[in-house]
Amino acid sequence: MKTELNGWDLLTWRLAFEDKGIVPLVGAQLSLQGHVDRDEIIHSIKVMLSNVDILNYSLSQEEFPTVRKIEDVDVNQCVQVLHNQTNPADQALCTAIAQFSMAEYRPDLPLWRVYVVYKTDETLLFTFLHHAIADGRTALEMILRLCDAPIPNTKKRQLGEKSTFQELVGDVFRQPLNVLSQLTSTLGSFSSLISLQPQHTLTKFSERSHRNCAIQFSISRHAMKNRAGDLGVSIHDLSVALSLQIIQDLEKTQSSEQIRINVPVLNTDLDTLNEVLIARIWLERLGFDNTAQQYRERFKAWTKEPALSFAPAALNALATVQQLDATSFASHSDVTISSLPAMSDVLRLKNHTVMGIWPLVPTMGSAFNFTSIGYGDQHYFSCTYDSALGIDDNELRSLIRNLVTRHFSVDCQFETTL
Repeated sequence: MKTELNGWDLLTWRLAFEDKGIVPLVGAQLSLQGHVDRDEIIHSIKVMLSNVDILNYSLSQEEFPTVRKIEDVDVNQCVQVLHNQTNPADQALCTAIAQFSMAEYRPDLPLWRVYVVYKTDETLLFTFLHHAIADGRTALEMILRLCDAPIPNTKKRQLGEKSTFQELVGDVFRQPLNVLSQLTSTLGSFSSLISLQPQHTLTKFSERSHRNCAIQFSISRHAMKNRAGDLGVSIHDLSVALSLQIIQDLEKTQSSEQIRINVPVLNTDLDTLNEVLIARIWLERLGFDNTAQQYRERFKAWTKEPALSFAPAALNALATVQQLDATSFASHSDVTISSLPAMSDVLRLKNHTVMGIWPLVPTMGSAFNFTSIGYGDQHYFSCTYDSALGIDDNELRSLIRNLVTRHFSVDCQFETTL
């Protein structure tokens, strides 16, 4: 990650500026025990910057950005304390989106931000990275490094002679249309990855306001493991089924109409700039149990798509095009669903125990974004949605509570507001 482009490629930056409000970010909320002094946080970040080269880069504010390394990052301007907030997650999301928007973006600062909220006996730490340099795995690595925890081993990618950050992005910006034209015939084989006719199941989404709301809750991992075993599926399959059941109940419809979901998939066999592809999967609405099992079968079929076994050269080019598709067509999605690897080890920042982790990803164009991660004995969920949907926050919380009780026989725990 020190010299390679590790997230969705920099075409996301261009698209974010063109989409009039969609800012692709990945982030998380860490709930830390006790009061963590801001100076302690800044010290940990400075240590991390010395080990993670990509976090020292910035982009020019142009249609075709250029990259440059910031030799002396002003960490103080990247770490901000938020005061007197009723809903810290909402405020952190809105602040991050605003600061990376066309109006407020500062090319003299790197593509990440950290926000701090102090509660009586707890510190909330919000980490955000721009998708131009980070995917969910990179965001997770940032958390692990902040907590001085071991980094999971990943397959080293071989990128030939183009090994520096500047060289990697050069061709993408110099000849983006050539990449597209060369793969016109190839893309037809990737029907499971591309949607030319996205369908909206949430009609009010056309009036989106680009303001994200967040609801965070957790479920016992023990209860989820038991339920997954009963159905012969994985915890991720249950996360998909629960997310879709929430959408179905919100729409108050029992129709069998299909809903399109985007599932970011890590494929370490790809020798590309980005190991993450977006699985486009359509599911009928057949109830919670059937949805989990149906998703498992559809996803297995997707992984056997013949196009996924193309030659490395074609896959390398596809990575560029796929990420363009992921940031343009995903802006017309119904639901995006992601899961990060579970962590069983207890994390600590400067001897302050991390009591909970909630992934926090803005909708980026999907009507809903569900992201989850396992930590300790809990599975943490964040649901972000655009306020233009007109959803009643209390109604959504009640709906989630009832669904979790019905399908997992346990109570879910909501992250409290201030």
